[in-house]
Order: sequence, then structure tokens, then C-alpha cells
Amino acid sequence: MFTIKSIPKVHNLTIALVGDTGVGKTALMKQLTADKFTVKHVPSEIGAYYALYIDSNYGVVLFNVYEYNSIVDLPQKMDKFDGALVMFSVNDSDTFASVPGNCAYFDIECIYTVLAGNKTDIECQEVSQRMVQNGLSSWNLGKGYRKDIQNIEYHGISAKNMDNAKKPFLTLAQFFIKKDLQFI
Repeated sequence: MFTIKSIPKVHNLTIALVGDTGVGKTALMKQLTADKFTVKHVPSEIGAYYALYIDSNYGVVLFNVYEYNSIVDLPQKMDKFDGALVMFSVNDSDTFASVPGNCAYFDIECIYTVLAGNKTDIECQEVSQRMVQNGLSSWNLGKGYRKDIQNIEYHGISAKNMDNAKKPFLTLAQFFIKKDLQFI
């Protein structure tokens, strides 16, 4: 007997992945999409695209991820993005210094943003969880910014050993699809 299986629902989310050079954006995406970690830093192409499929209890979530080194590289029209993932390296405080501007830019555009500090597998960390929380609550971004920037969800991750690597994407999926969504 022939049976037709139901086709799972596919949820499409388009995400801007932004962070300074060397924070691990490409390494994270290659680990998640190809299960391959790159040790040697090779600068990525502006707007590099990754299709990340993750199964969830609400069907498949397809993250269409576009990688950028800074907000300057972003396209003029931001309406193609549903959300943003801003990354920095926890072992380089200079990359954390770029976070307020990156987050504020997405705030102006009313784009839901998640923050990820990569390289948590490295023992000597210049940026602690406490510094991130203090920074989120004390950034003075001036007039015109919504107060939501203080409520940005932060995740410490490691692209190298995959600790919490999917967590920022789970946060984005829960915001856009369902709060009780879980990856399976």
C-alpha cells in the first residue's frame, strides 16, 4: 500500500550575522552547516550566504544567514532581514566595543537582535558575562533608540566545540515562531 507522508512545515527566517573580523562568524556557520571547523582565519566574502536547516517541534526552521563584518557592509534596504545575530569574541575586548553600535543600528531598524560572545572555550577571557550584562544595561546610545536594547538576549558560545552554538538561533526562532519552540 502506498502512503503519503505529511510534508513538514518549513519556517523561513532571514538573519544578518554581524561582527568584527575574526570573531568566528564563518567558523560558527561552517560548523553548523557542514560540521566542519576551520582553524585558519580566512576573511569571508561580504554577504556570504549560509542555509541552516534545524528540525524543531514546529517543523523545519530554515535560517537564511547573511554574514557581514560591520554594519557599513550591510545592504541599504534592511527589510529583507527578520532578525540579527551580533557576535563578538570574549577574548578580545575591542570586538565587544563594536557591539553597542551594531545593536543600535538594528534597534533603529526595529530588527530583533540576539548577542553572542564566541570563543568561550578559551580560558583567558577579556569579556566576562558580568561585563556583557553591565554593558547592556549601561550603554548610552542617545535619543531615538528604543529601550529594548537593554533587553537583548546574550549567549556565550563556542564555534570550536559547539557549546551553545545553536542557542542564539533558538532564541530567534522562539521569538518569530513560537515561544515554546525547541530544536530536536
